[in-house]
Amino acid sequence: MAKVEIKKALCYGSHLNCGVLLHVEDDVVTKIEGDPKCPVSQGRLCERANYAIEWHYHPDRVNYPQKRVGPRGSGKWERISWEQANTEIAAKLNELKKDYGAETLMFSAGTGRTDHWYATRFYNLFGSPNPQIGGYEICYCPTTTVDTTTYGNFAGGALMPKTKCIVFWGRNSCESGDFPEYWGLEWLIPITHPKIIVVDPRCTEYARRADIWLQLRPGTDG
Repeated sequence: MAKVEIKKALCYGSHLNCGVLLHVEDDVVTKIEGDPKCPVSQGRLCERANYAIEWHYHPDRVNYPQKRVGPRGSGKWERISWEQANTEIAAKLNELKKDYGAETLMFSAGTGRTDHWYATRFYNLFGSPNPQIGGYEICYCPTTTVDTTTYGNFAGGALMPKTKCIVFWGRNSCESGDFPEYWGLEWLIPITHPKIIVVDPRCTEYARRADIWLQLRPGTDG
């Protein structure tokens, strides 16, 4: 019988980076569990982590560089080495920089799981001031900007065990998918017993269970 190792890791399916325990057998992950010692998730996992094994070993997952060998849109590709891929990409980037200047290059992607620090470093070295252009700026950056302005830092889940009061102003996190793992009332209230203040014209789940509900309506003073 093969020996099963349990290794600690983080799930990068979302910004929460929940702690997980990986059951590894013959270098293959066979099971994922929540890590109860993780200060953020405390052993809880969402559906993304539950399906991580299926995603990781899916036969259609692209694990190596692919180069198009047919006409655009034909779907014909061939596998190439990392060395070849890096060499060809570097040559194209240097050509663009020489012909049009470093500013011609910009970076666009969806929300990153590590804040794209690698892209910022690369663009600093390349000489382009355009490391972040795209969905990232209209999704995650406004959140971190407002959090930093309000709290002095990103309002992460590590603060949850010490939270004594939570204000939900015009937001319904338990239904909007906005960090429910952090602020889900079903398990947050029994653990920390915080005061809940809701400012919202709607009678949301948070409003129904709030200590104070300010039912402000648009165009009125209250």
